[in-house]
Amino acid sequence: MNVVVSKGQYRRIFLNYLESFVGDLLVKGKTDFNYRVVETVDGEYIADLWHTGPVTKGCETELYLEDSFVIEVESFIPISRKKVFSEVMLEYFYLKTGIKCYCIEFDYAGAEEGTYKLNLKKNNSHR
Repeated sequence: MNVVVSKGQYRRIFLNYLESFVGDLLVKGKTDFNYRVVETVDGEYIADLWHTGPVTKGCETELYLEDSFVIEVESFIPISRKKVFSEVMLEYFYLKTGIKCYCIEFDYAGAEEGTYKLNLKKNNSHR
């Protein structure tokens, strides 16, 4: 049996997951360094916030999700809607840190393994 989950439903499910299991976020590191570490208040490393280096063209800053965090999320919620997942993650990051970030990148397993990148300003993605 196939269950179809709408974009709105997926968004709500993922936001609830983040609020329940991730909680508040801390950005650690010096702002003049090329990246900073993103952790939960419990000290779980979930992402890097890149300012220079492997940042997608056209991005001032890019949130790169840690592989173990993505695997953990996928064990609860399949990342079947990568664009919605990305938009929600960037929105949540902004709500918890006050840092506006328009780009995100992460590796995923799912049915088709690959790397997903999203630049909200350009509103396009590719593998």
